[in-house]
Amino acid sequence: MESAKQRPRAAHFLLAAALVASLAGCVSAADPDPLRDFDPPEVPSNYAPPEAYFKFDLLHAANAAQGPGGNNTRATSANFPALRSQGISYTLFNMRPCGQNLPHTHPRATEILYVISGGPVLVGFVDTNQTAHLNMLREGEMTVFPRGMLHFIQSFATTNVTSISALNSQNPGVIIQSRALFDLPSEVVATTFSLPQDQIRAVNGTLPVSQALALGTSNEGCVSGVLPPELTYLDVPAPKGEQNVPAPGAR
Repeated sequence: MESAKQRPRAAHFLLAAALVASLAGCVSAADPDPLRDFDPPEVPSNYAPPEAYFKFDLLHAANAAQGPGGNNTRATSANFPALRSQGISYTLFNMRPCGQNLPHTHPRATEILYVISGGPVLVGFVDTNQTAHLNMLREGEMTVFPRGMLHFIQSFATTNVTSISALNSQNPGVIIQSRALFDLPSEVVATTFSLPQDQIRAVNGTLPVSQALALGTSNEGCVSGVLPPELTYLDVPAPKGEQNVPAPGAR
């Protein structure tokens, strides 16, 4: 018999499933419209793939990126061929306390992030006016990262945070900002930061080489369960849709 504690968790997973279904209706914004029902694994147009072709174990996917801050698994057209021509992909995050999804961009997709369990997590993106839009999310809340905008996720929770993101491209691409910047010639980066090249090379040697989640420390300003004082104003309930939400900068 299902316990009272299990029912809220089940409801959150159902809401996550509803998010998946809702995205399916508007995924053509980034990728071209499909020319047939689905893109089969074989050339003949009358080929009928097995039903398992449309099934994927996201929780135990072989392409999980393991890092000190947790792990994330992706379902894209590369490892789940049934997504080809469908214009959609997903990422499942299991983030440790003080884990961080490094600042990055998706050049081909808008992203919706939904927190299944845990929190709070700090999320945000920077727009083309160089304005940062920050929010604190807790269990059951969601946010959107517009296409191509630099964004991140940082946990301040005391327990692991599980979340799922939906992206409206079968292959959204990902550019880790710090890694990409330091892949440029050291002379270019040194000029950018007005620092000597030896300091740039030293920093470059400490950067992560993969898309795995990083882990913050107290020296870097992260203490699990403690929100930085300057960010506590963000920890407010999210709107539920029953009232109009003013646009950024509106009065």
